[in-house]
Amino acid sequence: MVTGVLERVLPYLPLIVLLTLAAVLDLRSRRIPNWLTFTLLLSGLCVPWLGLSPAGGFGRAALGLTLGFGLALIPYLLGAWGAGDVKLVAGVGSWLGPLALLEVFALAAIGGMIVALWVSSRQGKLRALLRDSAVITVSAMHGSQRLGAFSPENRADLGVDPSHFKRTPYAMQLLIATILIVLANVTLRAGR
Repeated sequence: MVTGVLERVLPYLPLIVLLTLAAVLDLRSRRIPNWLTFTLLLSGLCVPWLGLSPAGGFGRAALGLTLGFGLALIPYLLGAWGAGDVKLVAGVGSWLGPLALLEVFALAAIGGMIVALWVSSRQGKLRALLRDSAVITVSAMHGSQRLGAFSPENRADLGVDPSHFKRTPYAMQLLIATILIVLANVTLRAGR
């Protein structure tokens, strides 16, 4: 059983290595270089031609890339993520395909929420985070006439304290979520 699981994890190894490197660089410099994100994107689209794609084929890899780009574009336009995060999510989508990407995205979002609550609590800013989040949610529900309504320069217009919004490195959350989803999927397939 363990050997079967290891054999099923092997095709994901390049993805995990690239995501680990992205997480380390994101933690150190809050930047993910283009060479790394484009390597992730392109390799995810190329491995189907070798018959090694965890996504299942070129069409699913392309659909995963497109979905990843679309999902990540929203936080980017709101000013919450950088462009490297968008390319990183799209790259994970190209490797995993659309369904596994949705699982990774949801798990990373939950992880991000937990990290934000923990950090805010440790800094004594939990009440401010909850208040500011409520203001942003209500503003978003009422609609905004412009993209980037929650960017740092526009947050003051909403009555939100801009000092509470510091970009956190997303690559680490994405790495952890990807590893957990890959292990869950591989283990489930091994049990069948």
